[in-house]
Amino acid sequence: MDPKKRSWLVFLISLISFGMLSFLLPNVEIDRSLVEVVLSITSILFGLLAGFFISQMWEKFSNVRKHSAEYETDLLNWIRAMRFLDDNEEVKKKFKDRMEEYLVVWITLPWHYADKDKKYFKRVHDLLDEIEISSEKEKVLYEKILSFASQTTRARKKLTILGKQKMFGIEWLILVSLSGIIIGSTFMLREGSLLFYLVAAIYPSIVILILLILYDLNNLKWNVTNVSFEPAEVPLDELGVKRFYEKKALETLDIDIPENKEYRTEDELKGGTRKVYKEIDKKGWNKYKEQY
Repeated sequence: MDPKKRSWLVFLISLISFGMLSFLLPNVEIDRSLVEVVLSITSILFGLLAGFFISQMWEKFSNVRKHSAEYETDLLNWIRAMRFLDDNEEVKKKFKDRMEEYLVVWITLPWHYADKDKKYFKRVHDLLDEIEISSEKEKVLYEKILSFASQTTRARKKLTILGKQKMFGIEWLILVSLSGIIIGSTFMLREGSLLFYLVAAIYPSIVILILLILYDLNNLKWNVTNVSFEPAEVPLDELGVKRFYEKKALETLDIDIPENKEYRTEDELKGGTRKVYKEIDKKGWNKYKEQY
């Protein structure tokens, strides 16, 4: 499900659930002044920390989106330049096969395992040493190919570094603990006024929504088509082969697939692409997709 739609759904469910709880929970005798102080301090701390973490994760998401576009462009330039090589038919065939295998790996790997594509990317990059130069024109083209390969390498490196940047468990523990205190304190201040029922339904729901937004940013679930798929799917189009999507991703993600593009799933992979997918699957590097 699209993260934005899911956020609205979770907010509405929370609103209804907390609204019902505000009516059903019994009154308790408490020191209201103490609870009010705790709620105020906790709310301030939660607001400061949540704002800081959202700012960090938004910066990460923005950088990934930027470098994903650069990565796609660099791959396309590399693929197109290789076509103009003369008398290197065997190298060009190897390049097409290895690049297709690499792109299948890139699509399959989660962001926090993005650096596991290194072996497969190296197999593509190593083909640069096998290119034979027979003319001045090819020498100029070869220099351009080296430049495109270098740019792709830099963009890939930036993405792998960003993909591994995540919030620590202790940070989540602090935020969840503060959220629990806020929600508990809100209901402890129970009274029979309409204002209380509105606050008791809306305030905790907003806290839950903030945690969900932070979770989605942390796991790069926003704009998933353009950030996590298109940078590799478009180069597959350029290679003249079908796109690749895992069945689990198609079932659980809101992926925008162009109507005129054919695609395949892991069951339809053959040869080298099937082999590399099995390697990734066997090592468990794609199991995270169940989290979607």
